[in-house]
Amino acid sequence: QNIYSSLSTTTTTPREFRAPRPPHPTFIHRLAEALSHDIKFQLPEHYQRGAGDTYFSAKMLAKLGRIIMIADEMRELASLSEALYFGDNDIQGERQQRQKKSAITTEDEKRNYLQDVIHAVHHNSNSLPTEEEFQSAISQLRSSVEIWVNGTAEANFVYDSSYGGLVNCGCSFGWDGFKLTCMNQYPDCPAFKDPGLNFGNGFYNDHHF
Repeated sequence: QNIYSSLSTTTTTPREFRAPRPPHPTFIHRLAEALSHDIKFQLPEHYQRGAGDTYFSAKMLAKLGRIIMIADEMRELASLSEALYFGDNDIQGERQQRQKKSAITTEDEKRNYLQDVIHAVHHNSNSLPTEEEFQSAISQLRSSVEIWVNGTAEANFVYDSSYGGLVNCGCSFGWDGFKLTCMNQYPDCPAFKDPGLNFGNGFYNDHHF
């Protein structure tokens, strides 16, 4: 029996980079603490030159991008109007008191939740990344992505005129003095000969990376 004849597709709600609601206030301090370290994440120098595979380098670029997105959301919450900042009352105590009220509306819940989040962010604002750290991370992400698409990566992408796709030339790692680099250059493309290199990118395997 052909199982594909019984498959159906459904339309889902479009996803965005951010979650549909802010982080829970009880975890804000952990996020702030983690961000203070994660925002300093540095890609290996050879990946910043586009020397290496597109698989693990892309994972690291995605990691840095996610760190920046979380930091941006936290910084935005910290910059919201002081009108939403309601003092130094204990977050959980305030939350428990509100939950005891029977006539609370959905909009009230949303507002109270946001107030709790902003309250927690303000109390942990000193742990958030500085403007300099935030811009440095963005700069590193921008340059490390652009090098793969502007033709200057050591392991450059090549247009496949037969199938109309982009495949990576591949990188034969070696040491040039104290620098890890690609010892090959186009048209010497090891990824076109070795189906195991770069997880088979040159053969259209794992091509989503």
